[in-house]
Amino acid sequence: MRIRFEFSKGDAARFLSQLDMVRLFERAARRAGLPIAYTQGFNPHPKISFGPALAVGIIGEREYADLEFESPVDVEKTILDLGAQMPSGIRIRSGKEVPKGSPSINAVVDRGEYVIFCVLGTSFSKEEINNAILKILSQKEIHVEKKTKKGMEIKNIRPGIYALEGEIKSGNLLTVKTLLKLSSSGSVSPFSVFEVFLKELNVSLEQGSLKIVRKGIFAYQGGRLLTPLEILH
Repeated sequence: MRIRFEFSKGDAARFLSQLDMVRLFERAARRAGLPIAYTQGFNPHPKISFGPALAVGIIGEREYADLEFESPVDVEKTILDLGAQMPSGIRIRSGKEVPKGSPSINAVVDRGEYVIFCVLGTSFSKEEINNAILKILSQKEIHVEKKTKKGMEIKNIRPGIYALEGEIKSGNLLTVKTLLKLSSSGSVSPFSVFEVFLKELNVSLEQGSLKIVRKGIFAYQGGRLLTPLEILH
């Protein structure tokens, strides 16, 4: 039996890596007395799989993980039992049984929605922010350096920027909302998009003011953005 959990990764947990999260979920499941399944062999691993990894330091409002169990469990009770063992910063929001044969989270997700908050070193008007966004979106190609297994490579990220909005308050309190490509075939980093935005404005940040939140991950199907829970039948 496999259950897909929706959870949040808050400020207190934003520096946990993906490997840390696997260990955390395994430990919580054991403490809750849940019959979590393990792989076979000399070095068994818990059958836990997450959606696309969050970069360390990013908050996740709606993240997802699949846990496989050796025997049937009650979904609602398991949500409560697992949630009770989670540390500060991790909250189990909901869950749903995954039908047999369903693809993994990473196999279906192709978009991520982000909100970026920061304090700019210079004041800007709403018109200046809007003009910067229009200029970015009007470009057919936006090249950035990206670290790969082969080393640093130049990538065109423009095709993976599906939406970009900005709002300025008090002259220098900037909020950027963006929908980006997020898939196993390649993703666009919110850090890269924000660097492009800052370069267009020709401005720096106040130190320590940057905060990035991933609002959710989605599969784009039939003209709609569906969460990994919504795509389960």
